[in-house]
Amino acid sequence: ESKLSFANFSSMTKDGVVYLRSQPWGAFIFLKFCAALIYGASDILNVSFSEQGVNNALDMDGSSQRLGIIFAFVGIGCFIGPILAEPWSHMDNVSSLERSCLISFFFMALGCYGMSQF
Repeated sequence: ESKLSFANFSSMTKDGVVYLRSQPWGAFIFLKFCAALIYGASDILNVSFSEQGVNNALDMDGSSQRLGIIFAFVGIGCFIGPILAEPWSHMDNVSSLERSCLISFFFMALGCYGMSQF
């Protein structure tokens, strides 16, 4: 019977990190892990963005519609992104998948920057 102890957990975590560092795609796992930490905060910020009016004044009229538009554009991006990336990414070529992931993170950052400007 194996028992999960702190020593066992730390040993397994160390082995996992060593394995990920030895792989060329290990950095993407770390990047996805870090991105997952901010997705919850991003959803909360979307609510704050939807409540902002002209000159960053609080504008509750239409905030539900603005929040819906923000989430709609996120959904559209999640639908269109893989369709546009599919011709250039091939399952047998890891570098093409890595390139697609990097480009998608660039567009996510561009979208966040765009939202911060309006």
